[in-house]
Amino acid sequence: MNSSLKSLAALIALSLAVAPASAQPANSSDGVEQARLNYEGRILGNQVTLRSGPGENYYPVIRLDTGATVIINGIKFDWLRIVPPEGTHSLIAKEFVTVTGNSGRISGTVVNVRSGSTLNSQYSTIHGKLQRGDAVDILGEVELDGKTWLKIKPPPGTTLFVKKDFVEPVRALGPAVIPVTPLTTPPATPRDPVAGPAVTPPSDGAAGGGVVGNPADLNRDTGTGIPGTELANQPRTSTPATPREPSSIELARASAQQQAEVAYDQAETTWRAAMDKPLEDQPLPEILARFEALAVNEDLPVTLRQQSASTASFIRSRNQTREDVLKLRQSQAEMQARLQPLQAQNRQLADQFRQADMNRFTAIGQLQTSTLANLHRLVDPATGRTLVYLRSTGGATVGQFVGVKGPLSRDENLNIQLVTPESIFPIDPGSFGRGTTAEIFPPSLRGQLPTTQPAR
Repeated sequence: MNSSLKSLAALIALSLAVAPASAQPANSSDGVEQARLNYEGRILGNQVTLRSGPGENYYPVIRLDTGATVIINGIKFDWLRIVPPEGTHSLIAKEFVTVTGNSGRISGTVVNVRSGSTLNSQYSTIHGKLQRGDAVDILGEVELDGKTWLKIKPPPGTTLFVKKDFVEPVRALGPAVIPVTPLTTPPATPRDPVAGPAVTPPSDGAAGGGVVGNPADLNRDTGTGIPGTELANQPRTSTPATPREPSSIELARASAQQQAEVAYDQAETTWRAAMDKPLEDQPLPEILARFEALAVNEDLPVTLRQQSASTASFIRSRNQTREDVLKLRQSQAEMQARLQPLQAQNRQLADQFRQADMNRFTAIGQLQTSTLANLHRLVDPATGRTLVYLRSTGGATVGQFVGVKGPLSRDENLNIQLVTPESIFPIDPGSFGRGTTAEIFPPSLRGQLPTTQPAR
């Protein structure tokens, strides 16, 4: 691997140095040495991280495994600038694109193109710009921070970065494509002292969006205050990069960083899967412990540590809610267990009341016809003596022994007691006094009353 690193650095250094000064591209304002030729490189190691900028504080974009190939067109310190490989995407504000199916055209004057990530929702790095009328290939759509972004195929000139320790050279390709615009978004942590002062990224879609940084600084550098107008007659020279073998400490640190980022991805995957489950089934304590450990893991980039701390805070609050819900449900279950005996007793009493109510009648007797118009009567079956008159039979058959429920009144004109039936049930005369009671009953059944009941 060490010889491969030497070869790669030497190839790029040679590309920077062999061309005449007038033909060499200038170093871009992000401090990246621009190679004159493209080179194909092969990834060494699994889960190698590609980042949005040349430093560990830039967010990860995608991870590649051993054998994957990349196209290299520049170098900055230990970072190689590469053409975005298959599987990556850029982001652009939807409001500045006229969409037609899976393609679109830029409607803004100068629109920022941002580096999208397949590993997280970060999108702050601007790695290119497009002009009005430029075409884009649309891969999808995503909502980030309340704004709609289009996922597009990375346009020509956009770049990503990979640590040179994990790439070996394969072969030289054709002339390098110089990026359309320099990298303008600084990392989340304090600026790199070698790369110069931090710059303020232009707003998406703004006219003249290519102008960045302090105009006074630009005046000092170019004499014009307009980017890209360096004095053309001044020769440009480049010092070839000196190949350096990575030390065992550097390799161990790079490996630890890869492991830490893999652990972060696994925690994120577990967290997203847990969110699809009911609250009580989410393994929140386990996930919380993983993010708390990641938040203090020095092998993890600062941006991912900050994201881990934010996620841990959210999970901690959610876990407290989960524990409160589980305690409430446990309390409800205990209360329900205490109520079960009382509920069973209430059901038993209700059944008894219903049974007693079913066998409690206004009057009982044998149903017979009456000489009075539209009336029937209940009689004592032993004597035929009328007990009470009924306004209807309720479907009962004349001659049946029945129990009648309904209001009892007295008709003063006819001088009779009268029941307006609400219900009439055939009953067994032998049940009287043994569960069946009535306000009016045949005298012949008096002997069936319990001895404790006073004689009527």
